[in-house]
Amino acid sequence: MSFLAFLEAITYISPLLLIVGIFIGCIRFTSIDGVHKMVLLYFLFSLSIDLSSRVLGAYNDYNLILIPLLGFLELLVFSILYWKYLFKERSMMFFGGIVIGLSFIVWEIWSIRSIHTTQFQSYSKAVSSLVIIVLSVKYILQELKKEEELDKNRLKLNNIILLFFSINLVIFLPLNFLINEQSILKFYFWMANLALTLLFYALLIHSVWKNGKTAQQLPSGL
Repeated sequence: MSFLAFLEAITYISPLLLIVGIFIGCIRFTSIDGVHKMVLLYFLFSLSIDLSSRVLGAYNDYNLILIPLLGFLELLVFSILYWKYLFKERSMMFFGGIVIGLSFIVWEIWSIRSIHTTQFQSYSKAVSSLVIIVLSVKYILQELKKEEELDKNRLKLNNIILLFFSINLVIFLPLNFLINEQSILKFYFWMANLALTLLFYALLIHSVWKNGKTAQQLPSGL
């Protein structure tokens, strides 16, 4: 097996992990809280984008449009997660930032829908990651001001989200380079992103499983 074939084989771990996450989320659906139901929705969107990318790529179709689309779906899901389930105080300034971020991505999707690969440069993933980072930091500041005991599980989930999207922001800023550069360097970037994504999925799956398990145990006092 060649090195490139090996790399391609590794990428199939991603949809397998997502399927596992969706399966666990579905069997524990009645037990998990609203936060983790949004994580389950994120799994569904991510799997749809992953499979669509592979199908379009197999037919040599234009699949780069899926990158900003993924950014839109990520921002949509995590904005709802924070706004509806985690924030105690909802500032219109943050809501405006979310709307601006989503609007920018919609505009960019429309603008680059037929652009050539060599001219492709999308900032949607960077914008999406940046807004999610801001939401995550706001949640941390909110929790630090609380007088009651911190929710350690939610804080841990938030830290996972913050770390993932912080690194994701750095990776996706030079997107045009990652697509068009012919050197081996770009493969290191993509492999780093793949490893980061797989770790993110695994940690989210564990969080969903743990949340559902804890909820099931509460009635019995365990």
